[in-house]
Amino acid sequence: MTTHARRGRFSSPALPRRNGAVLVWFVCIIPIMLLILLGITDFGTAALARIELQNAVEAAALSAVKTWPKHGIPAAYRDAEVVFAANAITARKLGERTAAADDFIESTSTIFGFLDDTAGVFVFHPWSGGRNGADAADETSSIQPPGPSFAYCVCVRKSVRVRGLAPVGASLSLGPYITTAESYARLCPERGVPQLVHVDGIADTGLQTLPSR
Repeated sequence: MTTHARRGRFSSPALPRRNGAVLVWFVCIIPIMLLILLGITDFGTAALARIELQNAVEAAALSAVKTWPKHGIPAAYRDAEVVFAANAITARKLGERTAAADDFIESTSTIFGFLDDTAGVFVFHPWSGGRNGADAADETSSIQPPGPSFAYCVCVRKSVRVRGLAPVGASLSLGPYITTAESYARLCPERGVPQLVHVDGIADTGLQTLPSR
């Protein structure tokens, strides 16, 4: 008599091996994960650069508005540039950035004027002679605010190109990024201490003539 071995009630056919499918899945997902990681890192680098640039323009504006009343606009402009260049963005000093690199200063603007705080609203009045601090005359140190509600004010605005990470692949590159920051600093003659301010508005026309004392 021929007997046949009975298959167990709970036994099942062997499942097919999926090692190859798992390998393919990893090969496809790893590049995507790397790109996401690089994107997050680049985003963090750009955010940090924005904070560092804001700190640099704030220091430059405070230095310029402190120097202006005693030494004139040209000296104040030079002080602002020196202070700005001494700051660093992404571990590199701003003064070391050149147009030959891909992380140079894109644009720069330093505007001298006066801040009117009538009724608690800060309005910046650019002075026509202080729109280009590098070319202003030395005798502008004698210029005084036009009224008791006015204070010396300097606006510093900078845009800097910041490099991203190293290129990924043959044609994909993360960055560079252009980050911009500006800051206003005022100096009230009776106080003598410069301070950062938030400007609510900018006058359409600059002050053409100012009384001197």
